[in-house]
Amino acid sequence: MKKILVAFVIGCMAMVMTSCSDNSPKGVAIQAVKCMQQKDFKGYVDLLNLPDATDEQKTTYVAMLQEKASKKPEAFDIKSFEVVDEQVDEEAGTARITIKMVDGEGKEQNNPIDLVKNDKGEWKIKNKK
Repeated sequence: MKKILVAFVIGCMAMVMTSCSDNSPKGVAIQAVKCMQQKDFKGYVDLLNLPDATDEQKTTYVAMLQEKASKKPEAFDIKSFEVVDEQVDEEAGTARITIKMVDGEGKEQNNPIDLVKNDKGEWKIKNKK
C-alpha cells in the first residue's frame, strides 16, 4: 500500500511540474508577464532568448531590471492582463503574442511580445538589441 501511495504522489508531482511550464508561445508570454507582475526578474531573464549569455551577463540583466523597477515602479504595476492576439509561424519558429495589460490606474495598453524557437525547440522571448 505504501509503494502505491508513493508512486501516486510522484506521479501527481510530475503532472503538476509539467503543467506549470507551458512551452507554447502563449504560455511563455503569460509566464513573462507574470514574472514582471511579481518582479521575478530572474524568471523573466530565463525566458529571454540569450543562447550565448553567461551567468554573469544574465545577472547583469536582472540587476538592470531591478534598477528600472526601483526608478519607475509604475512600469511594473500590472493589475491584470489577457492575451488578445496570437500569431504563430511554427515553420519559421517565430511568434507574436499581444497582451492587453491594465495598470494600477486602470489604463489599458496592448503590448506585443515577439518570440523565437531556439535550437532545443523551446519558445523564448526575442531579445531586442
